[in-house]
Amino acid sequence: MLSSLKNWLGLAPTAEDLFAEAVRSVLAAEGASAYVYDRAKFAFVDGSKTIYLQSIFGRCRDMPPSAQVRLVQRFVRGALVAPREINGVQDLADDVVPLIRSRAEVALHRLVAEAAGAERPQEMDLASTPFVGNLVVTLGINRADTIQRLSLADLERAGMTVDSLLPRARANLRRLYPACGFAPFSASGSAPGLFYATEAETYQASMLLYPRGQVLQMPQVDGQPVLMVPTRDMMFLTGSDNTRGLDALLDLVFDKYLDWQHRCAPALWTWRDERLEEWQPARGTETHRRWSNCRAVGRATEYVMQKGALDALHRRIGEDIHVATYKMLAKDGTVHATCVWTEGVTDMLLPQTDTITFVPQSGAPFVVPWAAAERIAGHLLEASPEYSPRRVRVRAFPTPEQCAALEVIQVA
Repeated sequence: MLSSLKNWLGLAPTAEDLFAEAVRSVLAAEGASAYVYDRAKFAFVDGSKTIYLQSIFGRCRDMPPSAQVRLVQRFVRGALVAPREINGVQDLADDVVPLIRSRAEVALHRLVAEAAGAERPQEMDLASTPFVGNLVVTLGINRADTIQRLSLADLERAGMTVDSLLPRARANLRRLYPACGFAPFSASGSAPGLFYATEAETYQASMLLYPRGQVLQMPQVDGQPVLMVPTRDMMFLTGSDNTRGLDALLDLVFDKYLDWQHRCAPALWTWRDERLEEWQPARGTETHRRWSNCRAVGRATEYVMQKGALDALHRRIGEDIHVATYKMLAKDGTVHATCVWTEGVTDMLLPQTDTITFVPQSGAPFVVPWAAAERIAGHLLEASPEYSPRRVRVRAFPTPEQCAALEVIQVA
């Protein structure tokens, strides 16, 4: 009875509270007992220093207890490491390493700093250079229990750029991990020929930087080698002709992607003439449908994170801008995305979706393919290149005549 009453009153410890107690004990063991737990923030705070727990909590939930302990210890030690001050190239020494990340994550880094009220958010900008598809290369310093990410301001003080430092960073990482092997992925059940990388820890996505056959010790596969790095510390391998392996991989990623931390991209990669490029299954196949669904989940994740940061930023600076939601809908096993454009909302940011759902003040809503909406009402879609993933700004609703034209081509 008492236990039920405590739960009803919200007095019983939640899973988050119990996790925070575990973190508190590690902080104390590391001599950092001045940190105070802020339950509302789900974070430990010591003056201006804050250690947020949501990310590490999500990573630990499905781990065995022994692995949780090791991960929490490493997380806390990393959080307590004072950042190295970068004043010259000598401060990078032999510790600089390349980090493969998504373009959306780099953009989000700056947006989160702005939303948090950083005094100089531009100093938080991550130095990056395009790699392939929506992946970019950023840089970090490999340190005990943590990776210190380098900002554009850091590199400017060092008199370097990502491109000029990249050869050194690649050499450093190869010294740490001279080879990256693969093992059969047993969780794939009856899908032989699906493998996962067994080395390189948090740098598995960065292994894409090395030429084919140089670092990746790949087993024989059916067809062209096809790789996926859904997170920074996951790399999967199968063959372009291995339908069962591809289907098993895509089903796994579709089911688990939203639960994983440090997401990168649910895209498939292969080599053409020794150059890495994005790969997709043949159109019209079941495997292509699965691939398309994975891409939708990946993009939805990016938009959810972006919307949260934009909403927080607009609240902080007092701007009334509606950030439309990237909505995923399923029909006959296929996922597609839509957003809602409502008449009467005078300032709105729309995500790039397959369709747009128009909601007039009088009359029923109707759904139109994005490309068709651009043809008829494209003059109302203001390009906003500062956002990644892409958003367009709308300040007015289509005229009745334009709505009539749009309704003619609406999706059934």
